[in-house]
Amino acid sequence: MIKIERNLPRTLLLAIAGLSAFAVPRLLAQQGETAAPQAFEVASVKANNSGTERPWAFEFIPGHDRLVIRNFPLSALMFRAYNISRNRLTFNSPLAALRYDIEAKAGRPVSRREMMRMLQALLADRFKLSLRRETREVSGYALVVGGGPTLTEHTGETAGDCIGRIRNDGEYIFENCSMSFFTLALTDMTDGAYIADKTGLEGSYDFTLKASWELPNSPNPAEENRPRIVNPGAPSIFAALPKQLGLKLERQRLAVEFLFIDHAEKPSGN
Repeated sequence: MIKIERNLPRTLLLAIAGLSAFAVPRLLAQQGETAAPQAFEVASVKANNSGTERPWAFEFIPGHDRLVIRNFPLSALMFRAYNISRNRLTFNSPLAALRYDIEAKAGRPVSRREMMRMLQALLADRFKLSLRRETREVSGYALVVGGGPTLTEHTGETAGDCIGRIRNDGEYIFENCSMSFFTLALTDMTDGAYIADKTGLEGSYDFTLKASWELPNSPNPAEENRPRIVNPGAPSIFAALPKQLGLKLERQRLAVEFLFIDHAEKPSGN
């Protein structure tokens, strides 16, 4: 039985969104959705030449009709639109790092899945993307239920879809996040391991996690290029997940889809 706790505190964190896949009729039928709109009613794509990484925004409220993106690199837009981790995308182009602002409006209120499919179509159209998909069997981990998840079912609307932040005490706080998105965060927290969501949990949740993991080596020579450890006194991801969230990572062979961007151009006019 799934244990849902409804009175835990909620905080905001990092903006991310989306679920992968083009609008495939069979997939839509399985999800109980009608055919998604193939394109936005109105869309604007503009280069962001501010030269800064902040501020940025990725704002979409499921069930509404507007998407607003600010100062996002094209590569990060691909991560969001296709809901894939960095280790599953190959995009060897100078365009990958260029930043863009996007404002788009659908013809009607849409779900998260529909909005991300429309974003995929917009990126393909405006950037003339040539994509290849390839499924490979790799060694990785399945995120599964282990003893009954203790998660707070998200209620209310939150701009930005899934949001989160690492607090000063090292606690990683997620708000309005699907398990599919959570696997993306776990990929970064397990040194780039391939992780698939096999929890069977379809909702969006609020939860916190305090664990230790290694950040990439610092480029600062003063830090001697040593790995930076987040929460060195906390348990590992593998120990923290069962105790704190009622989930666990199981070693498995996974069929993982990879996305290759063979061609891209600067966006066409609005």
